[in-house]
Amino acid sequence: MENMKLYIDESGNTGQPVIDGVGLTNYKEQPFFALGGILIETEERENQLIDFVDRLKAKNKIQAPELKSKSIYERKPDFIIELFEELKRLDIPFFLEVMDKKYYLATQLINTLFLPSNRFLMDKESILIRNGLADLFYRNLPEKFYVEFCELCFHPSRERFENLLSALCEYFKPLPTEVDEINYTSVKLTWDDYLDDYDNGNYPNAYLNYLPPPDLDKKGKIVSILPNTHAFSYLVARCERLRVDEGLPPFTIIHDEQKHFDEIIKSTLDLMKSTKTDELLKDSPVGAKAIFKIPDTAVLTFEDSKGMKIIQVADIITGFIMRAWNDFHRKEFGSLDRYKSILRSFIFDNVTHKSHGINLLIPQTDYELLLEYLRNVQYRLW
Repeated sequence: MENMKLYIDESGNTGQPVIDGVGLTNYKEQPFFALGGILIETEERENQLIDFVDRLKAKNKIQAPELKSKSIYERKPDFIIELFEELKRLDIPFFLEVMDKKYYLATQLINTLFLPSNRFLMDKESILIRNGLADLFYRNLPEKFYVEFCELCFHPSRERFENLLSALCEYFKPLPTEVDEINYTSVKLTWDDYLDDYDNGNYPNAYLNYLPPPDLDKKGKIVSILPNTHAFSYLVARCERLRVDEGLPPFTIIHDEQKHFDEIIKSTLDLMKSTKTDELLKDSPVGAKAIFKIPDTAVLTFEDSKGMKIIQVADIITGFIMRAWNDFHRKEFGSLDRYKSILRSFIFDNVTHKSHGINLLIPQTDYELLLEYLRNVQYRLW
């Protein structure tokens, strides 16, 4: 193969938040999203993995032509365990993204209206502060602010922007803690910066500088804050970090077929070819694991998984991590205990490169609970 191949598949609803009378309904029904990728360096390695999967199917008496993660996770745990062992034996890098969608919204709210990167550093200390605030917002910020933020992103207007900033200032100003004071000061500074832009003649669109970049769907409608595009860009950036650090050839991205978001994902990749994000992240833990500017020659295609066995493998590992995280979140440890060895290897084992393995965009308190579970510590926080 001239290029390496990065096979990608997803698990979980990919759409933007759905707003109704009771809040973000679909985020409550499907609160998590996962994306997984497998990097195949040579045709020989690809054939080795395909041959192994065929043997594993025969061993586990799986006759269906297409592998599906749900039935395998529930009924064939040895299949998944042996698959991860083979990926490790063949030294095939895999990349997993797991996202709590509400927590993702909290980070977007912070990174746009409270601590925007054009005003605050993105070094290690700053990222720790952002993560701490995201945890607080996730647990305590009333849902109406998430709804109003989403409405602003979907239907951007000066009035909605000013109303949301004003409401956030009113919410945080009378609260008693030092953190509340910091939040008030931060959002008030955004308000003042916006007014400066307004006074300098950038009206009527000055508020757009403080919102996440929008996308357009196939009907020309604005969509925004999509979990899948965020996960996609970070997964690809982690793969690019590996490629650059190890002097590997470029990679072609082969994504499972997308009916609604293929053009948006292509646009995301095109934006990565000219992004300056790496300049902001050069001194941060994120920058150590990811390079967001990718070569102009990077190619993305979409393929039907029915005819692509490696995409089916990506489906297995992605569906596994989604179901494992759901089991953990629901405290269904009887199911999850079967896979404890795999999860321990994700978190505790040394990997050959810092970009490999799993990235968790989840509240820190949930991560600490996961560590306790994997260390067999009594669940003092449950």
